[in-house]
Amino acid sequence: MRQRSSANLCTEAEDILQDTFSAVEKCLADSGETLSFVVRWEDSARTDIRERIVQRLHDVRERGVEYGASVGAAREQVFRSVVALIAVIAVIGMCVAGLALSIELDTFSGYLAPVTSICAAGIAYWFGTANRRPAN
Repeated sequence: MRQRSSANLCTEAEDILQDTFSAVEKCLADSGETLSFVVRWEDSARTDIRERIVQRLHDVRERGVEYGASVGAAREQVFRSVVALIAVIAVIGMCVAGLALSIELDTFSGYLAPVTSICAAGIAYWFGTANRRPAN
């Protein structure tokens, strides 16, 4: 489907209105009516169609902004999840490396405890602020 710009929509609407006004003008001229009715009707119809077009464009823009915000929130959540997954894999990888290298338990827990607590604190803070953030 071909997208149309607002200028094209206004031009097309004005062309349609002009054709309609010409037909009504001809009918009224044939029947002996004054043309002031046609001029008033034409002005009100143009104003009405422009207001409708502007409102539709505004609605489309608002939906686009809402969609952009929801996509941004989804991307942020995916990024947070990937970071959490990497932290978990790193901790598990450290455990596997400690077993493979036969590091003593006391020494290894001295390495693993700070990493685990820093990861947990960071992830808890990060996900906690995401839940407290006001929705737009």
